[in-house]
Amino acid sequence: MQRTSRRLVVALAGALLAFFPRPGGAFPETASPAESAPTPAEPTPQAGPGKAVWANDYAEARERARSESKVVYVEFSDKQCGNCTRMHALMYPAVNFEMMLLRMVPVVVDRAGTVGAALAKRYGVTESPAVLIVSAGGAMIFRVNGFDSAQEFYFRVNSMLKEWDKINVRMIHEPEFRDDPAQELALGIDLADRFDPEEAIPRFSRAAESPRADGPTRDKALSYLASAQLNARLFPDARATTEKLARVASLADLREQAELFLGSIALAEGDAAAARRSWEAFLRKHPTSPRRKDAESRIAALTPAEPKGKS
Repeated sequence: MQRTSRRLVVALAGALLAFFPRPGGAFPETASPAESAPTPAEPTPQAGPGKAVWANDYAEARERARSESKVVYVEFSDKQCGNCTRMHALMYPAVNFEMMLLRMVPVVVDRAGTVGAALAKRYGVTESPAVLIVSAGGAMIFRVNGFDSAQEFYFRVNSMLKEWDKINVRMIHEPEFRDDPAQELALGIDLADRFDPEEAIPRFSRAAESPRADGPTRDKALSYLASAQLNARLFPDARATTEKLARVASLADLREQAELFLGSIALAEGDAAAARRSWEAFLRKHPTSPRRKDAESRIAALTPAEPKGKS
């Protein structure tokens, strides 16, 4: 497969945009562990020197990773993936590869299949071959789109695993600081940045509800909580959190951001008319707000315009 760039790209992308996603943006969908992956386009690699046992599908890989205290190694392939064969030839016969897999449960998924497409959307996988390493809970540890250098690949994987180990140690010792809202908020942000809103949500909740949280910490926790709930498609929860933030936030600008975010929730639910009504109500309520241009641009982005009376 011809590509414009063959440079190895490793990303630990943020799942959150400032406090709130912009309207019309794509919100990552969680791939259900119960889904079964279709038969991969490329055959499952044969076990090498380390006899790694490849899972039959992603659901099995996650379950084994949980029971064996490992992480999941996902290779994305498809029928038009010419570089997949090259990657296999460079990596799979190598002892280094088998050594790397000692702490992983490997699986191949078809990027065009139901499960593969959902994973690709959630974690930003854009081409094949691609490799994704995630925790059993779904936090992204490593991602590479395309393949270039085996040496650089191993270096990046080892580096990202060390970063994940630091977060994992904090999770293990979390009972020791669960009453510290600042530390809970920081851990939640790290998990949300790794596309794991489900794990981030309880940390944000504890930080926001802690009697020890000062105003800025509480407000920031509520902001991140609303965004994580939206990313997890927990729309009623996201709305309730946002409405609370609009009432209690210390800063007027943050209260106004929360009001604007209510329209984004409606839009994510597929109700563009409700989103329009929310932003138009904002304009009527705040005639001199510096956020007016933001509200107007959100309304202008709704195409085609929905009838105002439509529910």
